[in-house]
Amino acid sequence: MRIRLLLATALLLTGCSTATPVAPSFNGPTTTCTYTVTGDPARAVDPPNGTAVPTVGVATFVLKMSAG
Repeated sequence: MRIRLLLATALLLTGCSTATPVAPSFNGPTTTCTYTVTGDPARAVDPPNGTAVPTVGVATFVLKMSAG
């Protein structure tokens, strides 16, 4: 029973959190990607930039909790 209560509390607190994006910075090897159109999109989209795509890195983020 105690484990269920802890799990439910953890899930509730997770729902009350927001992630704040941090601008990425890369200082390593890169590659070039090619995006091939293979059909019609449901809406107009621009493909991602395929130049200077990092091949290694670390994702950093700040998690702000509104409760707890």
